[in-house]
Amino acid sequence: MINQNYYKNSNVMVISDLDGSFLAPITYSFDEALRGLKFLRDRNIEPVFSSSKTVSEILAIQRKIKSRGPLICENGGAVVETRPNENSMLKTFGRPRAAWMPQLIKLRQELGLNFQGFSDWSVSELRDKTGLSEISALAAKTRNFSEPIIWEDSDTKLDYFKVELERNNLIAIEGGQFLSIQSNYDKGRATRWLRSHNGNSDALIIALGDGLNDQTMLSEADVAVVIKSPKSHSLKVEGPLRVIHTDNTGPRGWTEGIFEAFFTLSCLSSISLKIA
Repeated sequence: MINQNYYKNSNVMVISDLDGSFLAPITYSFDEALRGLKFLRDRNIEPVFSSSKTVSEILAIQRKIKSRGPLICENGGAVVETRPNENSMLKTFGRPRAAWMPQLIKLRQELGLNFQGFSDWSVSELRDKTGLSEISALAAKTRNFSEPIIWEDSDTKLDYFKVELERNNLIAIEGGQFLSIQSNYDKGRATRWLRSHNGNSDALIIALGDGLNDQTMLSEADVAVVIKSPKSHSLKVEGPLRVIHTDNTGPRGWTEGIFEAFFTLSCLSSISLKIA
């Protein structure tokens, strides 16, 4: 069970993507999200970050904003409870990366495919490709459930590759810069689990994201915030009471979405919310 203290006196849970949402593309800055974060904290809410990033990467961001609580790592690979001196995987959805990486390497060789992933690059090379610091690049390589890759081959071969992945019980999920190779799980499945284990069965969920890997998470929310991005127009979100599309990108769009989502909830429900 998720520690209920993270949602004390609150009937709203906020689940958010990081890259391109809470974090700005390229710079990874979250300065323009701080206004929205303060709005949440004034209401005793800490955001749950659901990201393609690893546990180590998300923990580093939590420390920067002085946050703690549950997180969803590697596109929904696991729900992790974070505590001051230890972390606990509450629920695992992904097959261990080490169990299927040999299959992925074999597919690349046998099919003559042109792609590279995190396992192929040194820390220095990963820094060059992502703009991450050395510490962040090290954290990004500590993956348990997924292998982000850059596809450098034809669309026809990509379609064939996806078919072969399915035969090996793997899938490719499109994120911002990378394709994530992983077993058959997603952020939506982790969001459903979190909803039923957060200690408040009546809680309403606001979800925020900008990419195709956020689509299932957004579809599980009561209010979904699609943050403007180069790929946000491709999202097909069905299920929420309302889907909000922001005018702004990145963390500025994140703050915009937070305010708009709470205004929406105040109109759609009888819950008592203080709107600033």
